[in-house]
Amino acid sequence: MLRGVFRMAGRHRIPHCLRRFSSRPVGSEGGSVVSAFGEANFQTIREENMFYVDKTHFAADLLNFRRAVLLRPPRSGKTLFVDTVDCLYDVRFEDQFDDLFGGLHVGENKPQQANQFYVVKIPLTAVPTSNLGRYEDAFHDCVLGGIVEFLDDHHDILEKLRLSDSDEFRERYRGDSSNALRRIRNIVGADKLMVLVDEYDRAPMKLFASLAPKLDRNDIAAALEPVTDPLSGLLATLKSLGARYYVTGIFTVPGLALSIFNDNEDLTHEASFAEAFGMSADDVRRGLRLACGVGGDEAERAVEFLRKAANGYNFFGCTETLFNPQLVHRFLNDYNSKGYAEQLPTDVYDHNQVFSTRGLQIAQHDAALSSMLLKACASGEAFTGRVATTTTILSPTTYLFQLGVLTLDRQRVEYHANKEVELVVPNASVRSNYAQAFLEYHIGQFGSASAFLHNPTVASLQALLETLMAHQHWGSDQTEADLQALLTAEFIVFSQGEAGAERDRIDCRVVVPDQCVVVLELKTVSGTVAPLRASQSLTKRSGDKLGLSTADLGGKYSEEGLNLLAQMSSEEFLSVDTIYIHKQQKFKTVGDVHQLAEEQASRYMAEEGERQADTTKLPVLGFAVTQVANRCHVTRVEN
Repeated sequence: MLRGVFRMAGRHRIPHCLRRFSSRPVGSEGGSVVSAFGEANFQTIREENMFYVDKTHFAADLLNFRRAVLLRPPRSGKTLFVDTVDCLYDVRFEDQFDDLFGGLHVGENKPQQANQFYVVKIPLTAVPTSNLGRYEDAFHDCVLGGIVEFLDDHHDILEKLRLSDSDEFRERYRGDSSNALRRIRNIVGADKLMVLVDEYDRAPMKLFASLAPKLDRNDIAAALEPVTDPLSGLLATLKSLGARYYVTGIFTVPGLALSIFNDNEDLTHEASFAEAFGMSADDVRRGLRLACGVGGDEAERAVEFLRKAANGYNFFGCTETLFNPQLVHRFLNDYNSKGYAEQLPTDVYDHNQVFSTRGLQIAQHDAALSSMLLKACASGEAFTGRVATTTTILSPTTYLFQLGVLTLDRQRVEYHANKEVELVVPNASVRSNYAQAFLEYHIGQFGSASAFLHNPTVASLQALLETLMAHQHWGSDQTEADLQALLTAEFIVFSQGEAGAERDRIDCRVVVPDQCVVVLELKTVSGTVAPLRASQSLTKRSGDKLGLSTADLGGKYSEEGLNLLAQMSSEEFLSVDTIYIHKQQKFKTVGDVHQLAEEQASRYMAEEGERQADTTKLPVLGFAVTQVANRCHVTRVEN
């Protein structure tokens, strides 16, 4: 998340109004422009002539709404936007308007109410959730911190309060931030007060992630009440003030949807605010020119690289696909120092952009979605889902859309809460980050694919599979798709090229750049489930003999059975009886199933060979894998 430079309150801090700025427009041709990577303070960006994409017309349009909420994914520029709104409307910046906004949209089209408000910023980024018993006090302290900073910036209000300093105000209202806000409203007047709440969802979603593995999704709202109750109180207070207030965040918090969206204008899916965050391709070109001195063909190569690594975000109503601004700023920051003119990087990395295992814990409430998502990461294909923002239960699809792991597959999509839309993974950075988090969550590590991709052999693939198998708890609900998901995640992280299933035919295809194309055909034979007649399983006799039978679908195989399976010789393993039907043909042993895998792999290799003959001419390597629980049989397939 973009973290603003929220200056600490203190009587020795220099007030904003006393600072001096360059009158040169931000990003002007006449000065040395630098990347704004990591900077979310509008004033600093102006003062230091950093590259800035003009979003001030959205700040001006915000005044068309008295109360509004606007959600966007992490690192998209929300805190910078909040700071821009503060500079545009707070009275303390009135004398600096031309310096701050000269050359920008609002500089040429000054809003009538510019610098006519007293603006209180309340960043809810630092409220701890480790001690829920003291959370409410910590929450009030955080809100009071924003009010105290406001008082330090507005000495005229301190005088009207008849206080010597802001610390006295803090002590008077400790634990009672609602009345503190009312006191400020009474002094400045409701029509002159504006409150900006940034990252309203930080603490609830942190707690949500920690609870997600333990609770049913329908119980989450009640479990979050220790942190959502104080937040609901703040929202109710803001509404009662009669003042303007605006709320930003990432997620719809379970249990808070009604108080957030029913009482405020939801601008999240408004077409007029669709491009309030993010960069266009022309913005990226301008940044390359101003911050890096790059144009022409060199700039176009950089833009094309960023299209794959940092582009792809479509919000409801947008007319142009957007780039992630922090990844672009990271790229601009590193362009000259890391020699990107000679050699572009393989990816753009920002540690704040990495998908966390906590995030995956929330997404894992829907196992089918996880499978679809990995497939989308691997193939780039779209799948159907519903984005329901104003709901009391946050669905995994909505969560991943709000997180920026999923986005719309096209522009100009109108929002309807109950309408399904086509969703995709936006870019290579997100694909790699999600796949890495998936592996860390499921097997506690990642990186086993590196040796195989460096030297694709039966032995290196067998070693990779053994690592993946060792970290799973195999049961009767595992299918070929589970093995495919684990392999796909590994290959996405380490192939630096194309990886994943293709055209619903090849189970796994990996392009190792400048080396080869690997084609894998996977077959899974399950154990037996007492009440079910399976079409791709062991026979009941084999399942019972090996201890690979369960009473219910999803039951776990016995440790004795898994150990017995692992100790079998290859000859014994391949001779195990199966009931495996494929296209009305029956395969009676694991060996027969594996032969089918080899035949299909050989056919796909031939098709891939024809494609390579017309394109990059890479050699094609084929492997067949047949899995029974924690045991895999691997062979190299010749075309």
